[in-house]
Amino acid sequence: MGLDFDRFLNWIQEPPDCSTFRVNSLKYSKEEAQGIIEKSLDEVADQNGFTGRPAVQSCSLVDDVFIIGSWNRVPNFVEKPTGEKISKADEEVVVDASCGAAILRGAHLFAPGVLSMSRGMEVGQKVSVFADLDGKCLQGSTSYQGRKKLVGKGLVELARDALFNDSSDRAKGVAVRIKWTPQGILTFNFPSALGQLQNLPSSAASWELNPRPGDSVLDMCASPGNKTSHLAALMQNEGTLIAIDRTEKKCDLVRQTCEKFGAKSLVFCYDSTKACQDNVERVIEEGPPFSQNSFDKILLDAPCSALGQRPQLLNKISAGQIKSNPLLQKRLFRTAVNLLKPGGELVYCTCSTTFDENEGLINWAMQEFQNILVLQSPRKRVTQVIPLKNVPEEIYSKVQRFGPPTDNAEECSDSIGFFISRFKKV
Repeated sequence: MGLDFDRFLNWIQEPPDCSTFRVNSLKYSKEEAQGIIEKSLDEVADQNGFTGRPAVQSCSLVDDVFIIGSWNRVPNFVEKPTGEKISKADEEVVVDASCGAAILRGAHLFAPGVLSMSRGMEVGQKVSVFADLDGKCLQGSTSYQGRKKLVGKGLVELARDALFNDSSDRAKGVAVRIKWTPQGILTFNFPSALGQLQNLPSSAASWELNPRPGDSVLDMCASPGNKTSHLAALMQNEGTLIAIDRTEKKCDLVRQTCEKFGAKSLVFCYDSTKACQDNVERVIEEGPPFSQNSFDKILLDAPCSALGQRPQLLNKISAGQIKSNPLLQKRLFRTAVNLLKPGGELVYCTCSTTFDENEGLINWAMQEFQNILVLQSPRKRVTQVIPLKNVPEEIYSKVQRFGPPTDNAEECSDSIGFFISRFKKV
């Protein structure tokens, strides 16, 4: 299958058409979680005067995930509780591209993200929120004439004077409460330990590794800890789960996520490319470096170009940066192979759509470790098999590539761009 670039470009600039929520099974059952989510969505509907709410459906492909539909299917989604059309908002607020992407995924607009706001804007006004597509809007400006994209509409909660002043004690919190987005994605409240809004492929990657209670498991590039906490849940907090990242700041994020979810893990600050050393005899609980053949299961969610993240309104990554990623990914992969026990399994995944970071790296691995690793078929295929030009069938038939949905797309296939593969060490 060839890739239509214009189609891809349109797809990458829009968010997925649904949200996916992974339940923290260490604390809640799926039935409990569904009831809490539906009640919260009902509250959103009541607060805004909407008739009905999106459906909350159990995902048949990934066991602990719910699919939450779009508010666009709710009849009077574009209306305020007063009956006034929120779509008639004339005043403008401008945010940067990353903030705009978050709003498209349902987030409210918080104070630090505001770049431009019309003069004299007050609390309660209806506004349209635009994302700056060129990265040229100056913070504190009253208008912006450059390229911009409508990302949401809502009501002002922090006036301009509170956001832009000479005081060091500037306002914090929600600046604009978002009431409408083009794809109909809105945020909702839930207990922090209930779970998280997580892209479907990210949840699928943990299930593909499928760690069991009692396993020794390594998450090589763990921050912010979302997959680490999921692995702990699949292990039912039984066994040894090691998480590594290379800075204390990132490791702190992993610890915070695991603590929030009640997930048991040992977190170490270390360079994962150096995590395996010859002639090292130590138990894994002591941390890296580890001896060879130390782990039953390894997750390598590799640093990558992130070109599959959606929506992307502005991307400043250089061609040189993209080309350098496979070099690091191969170093990490080699370390993972050395750390894996014979009979153990390695999942390699990225949130990229590039060939060199995905199928190209798998092709390299199958040649480099041809007598050591065997590429496995998916435990449960979440995507369709996608033939790619110059990719052998023995690769494309066994990996999972998430990308622009095909005409006969499966359940909630409109996800971010992602790639999952699994190897067994022989």
